[in-house]
Amino acid sequence: MNVSILPSLSYVGILICVNSVLSYRAYQNLIPNGDKVPHPCNKGQTWEGVGHRQNEGGDEQNPFGIDFQQFGEWNKKLCLLDSDGDGRYNGEELGDPDCTWKTQYDNVHLRITNLSHPGICEPLDSSLCRERAWLSCEASIDDCPSLKEKDTRNITVKMPKRKVPRQTTTYRCLLFEFPQDQDYHIVATKPVIDNKHVMHHILLFGCDESVEDITEDMNEPFTCGMIASPKCSSVIGIWSMGMSGECSHNSSGFRIGKNGFRKGALQIHWNNPDLYEGMTDASGMTIFYTHVLRQYDAGIMIVGQYWIDLQPKKKRVVVTGECSPECSDKLIEDEIYITSGYNHMHYLGRQERIELYRKDRKIKDLAYDQNFNYDMPVLHSYQEPVKLKPGDEIKVTCIYSTTSRSENVHFGYSTSDEMCLGFLTYFPKENLKDPYCTNWKSISRCLLWKEDVDTDVQGCYIQRLLQGHDVTANQIIQNIMQACAPFETCSDWCRFSLNSARQHPCFQGDVLDFIGFETIHDLPKFLIPFILCDFKRDMNFSTEVIFKKQQTFVPVNQHNLSICHSKRSHISLFLLHFILFILIS
Repeated sequence: MNVSILPSLSYVGILICVNSVLSYRAYQNLIPNGDKVPHPCNKGQTWEGVGHRQNEGGDEQNPFGIDFQQFGEWNKKLCLLDSDGDGRYNGEELGDPDCTWKTQYDNVHLRITNLSHPGICEPLDSSLCRERAWLSCEASIDDCPSLKEKDTRNITVKMPKRKVPRQTTTYRCLLFEFPQDQDYHIVATKPVIDNKHVMHHILLFGCDESVEDITEDMNEPFTCGMIASPKCSSVIGIWSMGMSGECSHNSSGFRIGKNGFRKGALQIHWNNPDLYEGMTDASGMTIFYTHVLRQYDAGIMIVGQYWIDLQPKKKRVVVTGECSPECSDKLIEDEIYITSGYNHMHYLGRQERIELYRKDRKIKDLAYDQNFNYDMPVLHSYQEPVKLKPGDEIKVTCIYSTTSRSENVHFGYSTSDEMCLGFLTYFPKENLKDPYCTNWKSISRCLLWKEDVDTDVQGCYIQRLLQGHDVTANQIIQNIMQACAPFETCSDWCRFSLNSARQHPCFQGDVLDFIGFETIHDLPKFLIPFILCDFKRDMNFSTEVIFKKQQTFVPVNQHNLSICHSKRSHISLFLLHFILFILIS
């Protein structure tokens, strides 16, 4: 078991990406005092990649980097330019006020005091710079009051060192046990980063008691998805690039132990877009917990949109999601209180906002990043928690720039894909029935619970249909089956039947797209050629993305047919055939 008790934690960078290091060091030599530019947030630390938004360089350029690329060298024009708009020209900020420096070998006297960053507007909290801000200085996790309490203990859970696969995106999960002798509250988490060049994020999940059947060996990492497993779906800890860790609100903590989560799952996301070989990683997370229980149990609520289809070459593309008043009324049993908000998009994201509304009146922003930077996420914390009541509405707005892309971009787990999600830490946990209040296009997830057979979604009783209990829908499916057999060509009679079927609310618009999307993901691959046989309808549920992921087609045989009756599908073979043909017409 790779769980150890540590009194403290250190960051270890085993592997150094030589190309990246050489890149920012080479550029440092092209500007005056390039190796002495101070970090605006961390006193005594320098900003290594002066022209980039990330300290280590290699990502999106900051205003100074954009100007330097335009001029190509340090010259008087660049020297006299105020790239970051803070009122100090670049030469003044870099200690070359007379603009006489040319190369590192010149015998030019440079000022080495009162230096500042030419690409970051300072002071950050000034009225001028708040309008231009793209950097936010968060308090270090080391300042978390809970870490200074004598009763706070910690465990560190790390992945065994493994090779990072030669693929863009990899998810690995590891199961472990929490202390179980009594109840504890997790009050803080802190990342242990072994290889910063591949780490994308770390999630900590609480698991059900029956989690052992996920993997044969609790000590061995296993391949997983966005959640560790359906039995490990409660998020209780988050780390993403640029975060120093999480400190819980002083009135709440995540319950583990005797009456809480006894088992957990650590999820690691490796990002290897350049497909490097030979890299390894053994990152993990230190979990701080105490037997001095806080007043409330905490939880993390997820809001946002799971349907994304961004057109390429656009300066501004907007995606929205909501936790509707109907859903919050259904999910929230009593008032809950938000203690922090965290926006999550990927590299195309430019701005994200999570807003709270009550009876059509805006209450406040729960998380607003006007200049979103994936590599420098901002955790918006509230010392005075924000009340969320049944019937309230949460709106999520994500804005992207796709000028760098030549193809549509969809929702996905790779950093080359996109997301539009928000994570809201709240208490008390027991007052929220389900922490996921998200959309798929215009369809609210809260309306899709399997037991809600009497809930209509835009006029369609989806659960009745999927479970075969919708008499009218069943008759329509029978008609389609008769008209479209033997499923080799799309005859006029078949098309007529499909057009008639589209008068029913279950077989049109976002509802049909949702059924098709969910069904195709659950179906075996042998049905994909049937969809391809006559691809004429605009497939609005990202079928083209699914097609790209299909490596082979499975031949039709009786074994394949039996898959359609698996426990997960909850759908009749008639319905499967029907959906296939209504989508290809």
